[in-house]
Amino acid sequence: MLSDSSFVVVYSDMDSPYHGQCARGRIFQDNTLDFETEKTFNSAGTFFNSAVSLGPYTFATAFDDYGDSDYGKVVLSSVPVLLGVAEDGGVAGKSIPVLLQGTSGRFANLLPGQMYYIEPNSYQVTPNRTNDRVGLAISAKELLLDIRR
Repeated sequence: MLSDSSFVVVYSDMDSPYHGQCARGRIFQDNTLDFETEKTFNSAGTFFNSAVSLGPYTFATAFDDYGDSDYGKVVLSSVPVLLGVAEDGGVAGKSIPVLLQGTSGRFANLLPGQMYYIEPNSYQVTPNRTNDRVGLAISAKELLLDIRR
């Protein structure tokens, strides 16, 4: 467990010659589970996998690396963290203000009363539940930030 609502699963993927895979999962308040896309932590035969939490965003995976003379290895990994919402458009290499709490009015076409999340591929807000909650729409243009993993 990374936290009360987040965990990591590690396994050997039989469909990709036993490569070591990991996926972060989340436990929602209604006791449903959701998983992010799995990531490869070892691209050779990987056996005897084990993971341990080192904090809310970091974990270690220990395994037998069949592709490297069966040596035991440990890989440290971290989970990306959504910190806030940009308040201005940006240009590469320049700083921009980021809201960590409060109300952000940089949105359009929100449905008041709807919870919004970050879509992991486009980084756009969506009403579809993902692992990263952003906040509650309080108007068509404003979100009351409630950033959580």
